[in-house]
Amino acid sequence: MHTGYIMKFDRSFYRAAFIVGIAVAATITAGQASAQIIYSNDFDHHQFTGTYREHHWEADWNDPQWEDGIKEKRVKIVDGYQAYGGSGRSLAVKYPKGKYGTKNTGAQWIMELNDSYDEVLLSYSVKFKRGFDFVKGGKLPGLAGGTAPTGNVAANGYNGWTTRMMWRTTHTGNPGSPKQKTSPAISYAKYRRSGPDNDGRIEDETPWLDPDGDLTMLKSNKWYDITQRIKMNDVGTSNGVLQIWLNDVLLVDKQDVEYRKTNSIGIDKLYFSTFFGGGYSWRTSKYETAYFDNFVIVAVD
Repeated sequence: MHTGYIMKFDRSFYRAAFIVGIAVAATITAGQASAQIIYSNDFDHHQFTGTYREHHWEADWNDPQWEDGIKEKRVKIVDGYQAYGGSGRSLAVKYPKGKYGTKNTGAQWIMELNDSYDEVLLSYSVKFKRGFDFVKGGKLPGLAGGTAPTGNVAANGYNGWTTRMMWRTTHTGNPGSPKQKTSPAISYAKYRRSGPDNDGRIEDETPWLDPDGDLTMLKSNKWYDITQRIKMNDVGTSNGVLQIWLNDVLLVDKQDVEYRKTNSIGIDKLYFSTFFGGGYSWRTSKYETAYFDNFVIVAVD
């Protein structure tokens, strides 16, 4: 894994400095000790562009146990105008035309962190290619713990939780009719008592609201810096924290989450997840690409 207290002086330095600043502020509030960068990856260490092969993926993400999208060659390294800031290298993920779901669009894997933590911040940058049709919605990466339950598996406080994110429109027609040129964003989090029935089977969908209470709209051909802070609840109390910043503006601030019923569950995973879906009506209207960069994970001790 890419770990350490000091990062090279490049674009990732600024993101790291920002989220370390948040983490340090949190330690002061909590009376704790320190914040440590435990993972960073801006992809600039790669000396190539093109297909992101399995050995590259294993080295970059701590050799995950499974993946979707790598063997299918839907992930590549890009540079030039496609990269963050027009320089260095970034990770490009493809979503083929007329497809949906994890097996046929995007990429997905789980990276194990080097330990289990009670408070972690994740930051990364994402850009949707010019002319991106958001259709009905799709997933974005987030932190997770335990077995990282998704789908029909309920989070019960003993098996784990997930806090992925989404672009999520209100489109009800066929893909491309009309094209969805912008999309609201939401927190898509599964934990004990999430969902409309408060049983942990379905994710809570919390909209990203700006300081005026308006929906935050994502657009194509623009880099966004996303920061997510997760703090575990004290066992027996619903005081867990889920916060999301977009370009350094706080948009989601939940302070009443119950992630766990036992201290054996903590924050120990990054869930890299990006695909169109839902089901068939969520399929891509055309070939799409999203770009990712500047991954930084900070643990608060």
